Amino acid sequence: MKHIIRTACIAAAAFACAPRAEAQIKPFSFGVYGEAAFPTGSMSNTSTAGFGGGVGVEARLPASLSATASFGIIHFGGKDIVPAQSAYPTINAFPLRIGAKYRFNMFYVGLETGAIFSSIPDANDPKKDKTSALIAPAIGVRFANIDLRGKYESWFNAYRQFWGLQASVRF
Repeated sequence: MKHIIRTACIAAAAFACAPRAEAQIKPFSFGVYGEAAFPTGSMSNTSTAGFGGGVGVEARLPASLSATASFGIIHFGGKDIVPAQSAYPTINAFPLRIGAKYRFNMFYVGLETGAIFSSIPDANDPKKDKTSALIAPAIGVRFANIDLRGKYESWFNAYRQFWGLQASVRF
């Protein structure tokens, strides 16, 4: 087992140090993405796993940097409250994100920030929509026009956090 782990680490290091294939990646791209979200903290007590999708753009900058922007929709179902035989409300949210990526060959780290426009009920006015700031650090890998990313997203005013997996196709 130690030999397998050692071999995998050596292969990963060789991949990370390999020359870049810059000719395959365009300086500007747009795409569509699908997203799965897994609530954490207090959100995991009230919401089921979420799913969503959207559109995004990416512009490559000098020094292995990229600027990103995206807009989409994400839906979380409300969990049942067994003793009361009712359910927590569903959440439909529309994230508008901007951010940056730093590339290491195929791998990258990123940070997005922005606003979330959602249907999270307000205790004083249940029909009022809620707007909140968001932040989402991420790590990902890009193969030609396929981008896979894992992230942890936090909505500040709404006190919601989740782990997310995002897959996108870039054009």
